[in-house]
Amino acid sequence: MKIKYLILVVFLVIISSCTPEENTCETKQNCFNRPDGSKTCFDVPTNCF
Repeated sequence: MKIKYLILVVFLVIISSCTPEENTCETKQNCFNRPDGSKTCFDVPTNCF
């Protein structure tokens, strides 16, 4: 039972260390073309520190 809690805590620490609110992140746009010809873009955080 304690192992499950430990894994959960580690998981939450990893997630919280990657949130843009706490760290300075550069965002780059990741774009891809859809089959119907339109383009979809979304921001991806990179170089977090």
